[in-house]
Amino acid sequence: MLQKELRKLIWPFLVPSLILYLVIGLWPNIEAFYWALTDYDGIAPRQTYVGLRNFQYMMNDDRWWGAVSNTLYFAVGTVFTLLPFGLLFAVLIMSVRRGHGFFKTTVYFPSILSLVIVAFLWVFILDPTIGLLNEALKALGLVDPLKRLLGVTALNWLGHPKLAKPSIIVVQLWSALGFYALLFMAGLAKIPAEMYDAAKIDGAAGWSLFRHVTWPLLFPTTQTVLLLLIINGLQTFTLIYALGGGGISPLTQVMATYIYRTAFTDRRFGYATALAALLMVIVMAFTLASRELTKREVVQY
Repeated sequence: MLQKELRKLIWPFLVPSLILYLVIGLWPNIEAFYWALTDYDGIAPRQTYVGLRNFQYMMNDDRWWGAVSNTLYFAVGTVFTLLPFGLLFAVLIMSVRRGHGFFKTTVYFPSILSLVIVAFLWVFILDPTIGLLNEALKALGLVDPLKRLLGVTALNWLGHPKLAKPSIIVVQLWSALGFYALLFMAGLAKIPAEMYDAAKIDGAAGWSLFRHVTWPLLFPTTQTVLLLLIINGLQTFTLIYALGGGGISPLTQVMATYIYRTAFTDRRFGYATALAALLMVIVMAFTLASRELTKREVVQY
């Protein structure tokens, strides 16, 4: 009886939030599907209904598919760098007995910086003429060996086809490592010490301890990190836009920057909305696929 009365009290508090979500969150997304079927230019008070023409044009838009390819490259690249390095740094920091707070703060600090500030900082570091990285490599005599190793004629980190995308992944790694390491540290802190003690009594140590105790119990955190990496990787915008100074090169054009350019530079809001709708579908598809592929029974402790 008491539970029924409590349920009745929930609705007065829940309804205002639901209304706000419907008006500000859900309705604009639903309306966007209508705008995707028009040729709206963002200025004229009226728009013409064109049906699926925007989606048909999209299928033959080479620049869009180039942006899709780059986005997938960055998404996969961030997953295979941020996930293992985030886990590695979390394990190392949690294993430190002295200076635990210092190392945690140091690793996390780049994550609190604005991505625009991060981009400006790394543009200065990676500048091909006066950048700190190239100057350091010159001082160490590593410029020519590195050119031969990478197969390039100049170390233009953000402007060379072979270097631009890997360089951006390095910047993303530096910027976001602390956030994902902190998530892993939170997961590690929840694992009871008794689990490790019992495993050590059975003879587990080092890699065996991590493989059979830490990793299974950390799997829910790993799944969360993986989902966040996929979603953020597919929707990446700010860092790419800022690193390119607003003039995005086809080398690093991603879906979000192409949508922005189509809407606000080319004034093709209808087509940009169609692209955004497809981006939403892609993000949802990858999110659901990753959840299914990583589905497993949660270890109870």
